[in-house]
Amino acid sequence: MEDQAIVELFFARNETAIAETDRKYGRRLKAISYGILSSREDAEECADDTYLAAWNQIPPDRPVYFFTYLAAIIRNLSYRRYRDAHREKRGGFGNVLEELDACIPDEDEPALFEEENSEALAETLNGFLRNLPKDKRIIFVKRYYYSEATADIARETGYSEPNVRKILSRLRESLYQILRKGGHVL
Repeated sequence: MEDQAIVELFFARNETAIAETDRKYGRRLKAISYGILSSREDAEECADDTYLAAWNQIPPDRPVYFFTYLAAIIRNLSYRRYRDAHREKRGGFGNVLEELDACIPDEDEPALFEEENSEALAETLNGFLRNLPKDKRIIFVKRYYYSEATADIARETGYSEPNVRKILSRLRESLYQILRKGGHVL
């Protein structure tokens, strides 16, 4: 079933929308969540929570890129679950959230998250990604969008794992400088 037809089912409040969403994107959504949580059970729960969030948000939302919309929901839910589970255990595992902490705006600064600022931030991030060489963009997206382990990225890209970590470190620093220059980081 096409994405827009599924969205129309949500608008019609037809519960088939959830079954069709799961049929079309369930495996990919669970893979995103599993990459963050490393738990099949938690990934399943986040997928279910994603369908519920979509049910509650559509309407009024009318996503143009349905999978991207769902992927953003499940990533946020998975990150939140990860933070909650590891709040007291901030140990040696350098996870994706901790890596990006220095780059991302502080959510306690509400002015940075107003609609016009969010759009500017999104454009800045898109410009950053557009200007990266293809191999570096792939590494960045695999790590920070799909939450893949650096060992897996190294295996898939042909770089050594230490080289992947060094590339990611340089990309984070570059992103931080771009966000700071754009006024997105205080």
